[in-house]
Amino acid sequence: MSAPLTPAAVLAALSHHIGAMNGVTAARLAAEAAGLDKIQAHYAERQLREIVVVLRLDGHHVCATPEHGYFLAANDEELLATCNFL
Repeated sequence: MSAPLTPAAVLAALSHHIGAMNGVTAARLAAEAAGLDKIQAHYAERQLREIVVVLRLDGHHVCATPEHGYFLAANDEELLATCNFL
């Protein structure tokens, strides 16, 4: 059973992915946040990216890199690296 993909749900799922070494792909994060299956999660990636922007604008330290996926910064260095990447 799936739930809506919301900023609160994404933030809750990200709380299990702190630090680059615990990063997660967009599809997996969408699946974890809303209980989506693999196909639904793939199609929810665009919505997930929009939610990540909202979370960042709200001051949450949501990071993402091609190598590690999405994660919450564990320290200032990870946050700075993501800012430089973006």
